[in-house]
Amino acid sequence: MKEAKTLNDILERGRKEPTIGAHRPYIMAKILKHADVIIVDSKISDKVEEMKMIAAKDMDEALKIALGKVGEKAKILVTTHGLIVVPVLNGW
Repeated sequence: MKEAKTLNDILERGRKEPTIGAHRPYIMAKILKHADVIIVDSKISDKVEEMKMIAAKDMDEALKIALGKVGEKAKILVTTHGLIVVPVLNGW
């Protein structure tokens, strides 16, 4: 993901090179096309940002970032274990 210039580059590579493990960046790119992902309390925040996501030091900062992007009527999903949880949301 870090070498890709755009999310579309990641999606295209996933379609052309379906290898073991390639599904993760492909799925993440599909998610990022529709929503910002904020990772809280990562010890490798520079890597988070290389992966086209947003790093926040704590939940307060994450909420401030999210509300600053979309306003007070934001719909925000908070989940743990993001690599193994796939939320299915109706009506978004």
